[in-house]
Amino acid sequence: MRTAILTRMRPSTVVGCILIGLALVLVGIVVSRRVLSGPLLPKVEADATCNSSNVKPVQKACTKAAAELRAPVSTITIARVESVTWDNACLEVPHNEVRGGPCINSDGKPGRTPGYLVVLAHENRQLVYHTDMTDLVIRTE
Repeated sequence: MRTAILTRMRPSTVVGCILIGLALVLVGIVVSRRVLSGPLLPKVEADATCNSSNVKPVQKACTKAAAELRAPVSTITIARVESVTWDNACLEVPHNEVRGGPCINSDGKPGRTPGYLVVLAHENRQLVYHTDMTDLVIRTE
């Protein structure tokens, strides 16, 4: 039956349908790559002081580091920041060290979590933090 339909269609219509199908496949590939690569996150410059960052998760890591070190935030520098997508809501830190419960996102489901790997420096020390995009900041080293 499909063959009968194709033989009754004009060649230009068949070519048009094929081109539309290819275009939809290409759009699907682009969209899936965008979804799998995670959301676009703001860029943060390294070698800046914590006072110069306007990215909320980095600011929270700086505030936490200042409290842990008992040092002014202005004395802490940003050594490195990488946007990452963590494999779980506990930012790839064992869940009992984070929340004492299962690793679930704000929607109540386990899953990948966008955030930052933040490396801060103070004097001769480096502090490494995993963050999400809102409030969770965990020191790992």
